[in-house]
Amino acid sequence: MWSKIIELSLQHKLLVIVSAVAITILGGQTFQTAPIDVYPDINPPRITVLTEAHGWSPEEMETLVTLPIESAMNGTPDVERVRSSSVIGLSLVFIEFAWNTDIFMARQMVSERLQLVAPNWPNGVDSLVILPTSSLLGEIIEYALVDETGQFGPMELRDLADSIIRYQLQAQGGIANVINIGGYVKQYQVFVNPPDLTRFDLSLEDVAIALENSNDNSSGGFLIRQAKEMMIRGLGRIETVADIENVVIDTRQHGRPILVKDVAQVQIGSMPEIRRGAGSRNGTETVLGKVVKQPGVNTLQLSDRVSATLKSLTASLPDGVQIKLEYIQADLIRRAVDTVKVALRDGAILVVVVLALFLFNFRTAFITLTAIPLSLVMAVIVLI
Repeated sequence: MWSKIIELSLQHKLLVIVSAVAITILGGQTFQTAPIDVYPDINPPRITVLTEAHGWSPEEMETLVTLPIESAMNGTPDVERVRSSSVIGLSLVFIEFAWNTDIFMARQMVSERLQLVAPNWPNGVDSLVILPTSSLLGEIIEYALVDETGQFGPMELRDLADSIIRYQLQAQGGIANVINIGGYVKQYQVFVNPPDLTRFDLSLEDVAIALENSNDNSSGGFLIRQAKEMMIRGLGRIETVADIENVVIDTRQHGRPILVKDVAQVQIGSMPEIRRGAGSRNGTETVLGKVVKQPGVNTLQLSDRVSATLKSLTASLPDGVQIKLEYIQADLIRRAVDTVKVALRDGAILVVVVLALFLFNFRTAFITLTAIPLSLVMAVIVLI
């Protein structure tokens, strides 16, 4: 058989040369565009549904929340396994699909099934949340916010990460989620003074209802005047601490209003709940961020876009605040590919040296050297 192949190749030299050149060009283009990742995707398409019910026991979460969701997922096309975990006030349901299932089609099917559960949902349970589509190896970049001047605290850094950096990164496309860790979440806090409430004969519920009702805009249609339509709006959205302080709780005799500042102190602070985590860099507390990619997205291209965006964002941040890249998965991939290139280069050189020394024929060594890249390109094409 090999004799026939060699004979045919010698008889059709031009065809062999043209085919070899065409395969080399095609292989080079395929090699440049081949999706290279740190590991193959080892996770089947999986959708995670999260539900919260504050204060509920694990038994209640399992019976009233987890079980109805699991039952709704039964019979969904291409579903191979449904797993769940119920803890205090939290339910997690994992729906795994067949390997060839499109992940976005799977999310659509899960969302449609959840609509069947929504009408019978018990009181006190928050709305269901389908977590972003990602994989266990999807964390491609980690960064840290560093304040070199010491003028910004953890709350200010977290506010920058949540309100500026996160939205700019999500606009790049191909990102499943941007996770910020550390710092303090900014919020407006109202500290009510109980003696003042008693003095004005008010309750804590009265203050809460007044704050909730005041933070709203209302529409009054439009007014036609001189061939123009002018919108009529009542602006009531709270924007500053002074707006909260001047909210009217009740009106007493002679039209005297009782304001929030009469019974409470308003300030900007962090969430008062028990802190369960923090972020630090070189022993200094700061805000850390992780970028999680969507399945099937080219890691190298997405990492380059995210890195360029983070570098450009540094110019828009306050003076002294820097974004430090701590981990880039693309660097690991490029180092691994460079190691393979070096190994192939050294192997080709050794083959030529061995042939030249043992055969004393540099022409044979040169032909072998040119045949090695062609065979590698053909191997890449076959593997892809």
